[in-house]
Amino acid sequence: MSADPIIEDMLNRNPLIGFSMYTDIQSRTVRVLGQEILTCLEAGIVPDNGTRKGMVCGGEVINRGYGQFWLWVIGAYEVVRTMCQAERCFSLRVGAELKALKRRLAVLRMPFAKQELPGKPVPVRGEPSIYGIGDSPPDLRFKVEGQVVSVRELIGEFSRVFEGITRADVLADHCATYSPGAT
Repeated sequence: MSADPIIEDMLNRNPLIGFSMYTDIQSRTVRVLGQEILTCLEAGIVPDNGTRKGMVCGGEVINRGYGQFWLWVIGAYEVVRTMCQAERCFSLRVGAELKALKRRLAVLRMPFAKQELPGKPVPVRGEPSIYGIGDSPPDLRFKVEGQVVSVRELIGEFSRVFEGITRADVLADHCATYSPGAT
């Protein structure tokens, strides 16, 4: 029996639909938001052509990018967490990439979501604050417990992992392998 060519095309273009239509939509939304954040960085961090040697940061644009990145971190983490919990649904390669990405996202997730350090019910100080600004290419960095995280690199890593998922990497539907209490 041959499959419907429209469905085949849809699955080839969006392989995550084979796992979960919701995860596919959420991951694409996170990637679009990531591109919007990079656009904010490009517009908000520009070389200073005046007497100060360095760069100028457009406050409102950077504030918008920061706010979007806060949402991006929470959304990206939840998408990846869901997929890690259903690791049997993915190839070993994708499973390993998702686990590594989850660890990187986890550095910022707790400070951003709960304003606490990971595993410590202690209020954060400056961890959700911008730690550094790069100008070539425009970037923001955060520092949590000695780990410096680049906005541009984290968004790029998420995009690379998700754009690298093929139909062959999706082994099962999320609902077909669900077992309550599994981690």
